[in-house]
Amino acid sequence: MAPPLRPPIPPRARGHGHGHGHAHAGEARPRSSGALAPALGANSAFGVDADSAECGSGGAGDSVAVRAAMAHVIGDLLQSIGVVVAAVLIYFLHDRWPDKHGLSYWYRVDPICTLLFAVLVMASTYDTIKDCTMVLMCAAPGHIDPSRVHAALLRIRGVEEVHDLHIWALVPDKVNVSAHVRVARDADHAQVLYAAQAAARRFGCVHTVFQLEDSSAFQCHVEGSWCPGQMAPS
Repeated sequence: MAPPLRPPIPPRARGHGHGHGHAHAGEARPRSSGALAPALGANSAFGVDADSAECGSGGAGDSVAVRAAMAHVIGDLLQSIGVVVAAVLIYFLHDRWPDKHGLSYWYRVDPICTLLFAVLVMASTYDTIKDCTMVLMCAAPGHIDPSRVHAALLRIRGVEEVHDLHIWALVPDKVNVSAHVRVARDADHAQVLYAAQAAARRFGCVHTVFQLEDSSAFQCHVEGSWCPGQMAPS
């Protein structure tokens, strides 16, 4: 007798579900009520407008390694051309334009080409070095204005205050954002979280971590006396 078939696993039981507020760009969002789905499609429902997208494409598809490799290849090509030109000039003009020691000035073409190539390399690698330094220092990428991200989060319905906002990149095209978001007492935390993630993605942030703080229950002073909006109890 064949063993009984196991019942299929419900879709909600597959995979994993997190209760904390982080997400990667491109991850599937959990389905919610019918009222939430159209709201996520219309940014105006959360107060997120389209002007956030102006800064969102600066780092997409950009790779420091590819840029450095291209600069290296182009630099080698120009150096080879310079060496060939210098060699041709020295070969055909080595007996012309002599100095007081009888050595042709055309021999100086070779070191001049070397110096010009060194300047070219420094100029072509400046942006690459700058981007790598910004990544190592965990600085906000140049194509993202933190003040505009802060303003976009504040425009979300139900958000009262945003603090401890950090924007950084592990690589120039992988931007992360984290923030503490204080929400109103009657706000839907799930909708605020989804709207905050959508706002961050419009600025090109592929990984988001938002800490939602209920204004009626969360004691802000535990994060430090600088935290706005609340004072530590006496």
